[in-house]
Amino acid sequence: MVNVFAYGSLMFSDVLFAVTGAWMRSESAAVRGHCVYAVKGKSYPALLRLPAGVAQGRLYRGISAAQLKRLDAFEGTWYVRRRVHVLTAQGRTVAFAYAWHPAQRNRVAPAGWDDQAFAAYRRRRFAAYWRRRRRRSVSR
Repeated sequence: MVNVFAYGSLMFSDVLFAVTGAWMRSESAAVRGHCVYAVKGKSYPALLRLPAGVAQGRLYRGISAAQLKRLDAFEGTWYVRRRVHVLTAQGRTVAFAYAWHPAQRNRVAPAGWDDQAFAAYRRRRFAAYWRRRRRRSVSR
């Protein structure tokens, strides 16, 4: 079992459920030395290294190997899974985060990602799409 730091669409439990098929508790968390940016033309964000930055998100503990495999497939080739140090109210821990792949840097917008706009306008449709996709992959 591993921990995963989510800073984008996976911060929302319904999206995480749509991808992994499991409801999980999370806690508020942050990763120093990183920032969250919008991706041009997409509803999901990119996690980039920025020495003075702090990326806010959620920490999920106890992710199984099967769930991690689903998360890897969800994130695809534009992301790289790497270990980060996460700060929570309980202290510091290590988790995996899906950082933006350096080869895709040209796809990142100059503005930060707006999680409130995602929650208000895209979240339900995004979660429904990934629920359908998970169901199709399980039934094969």
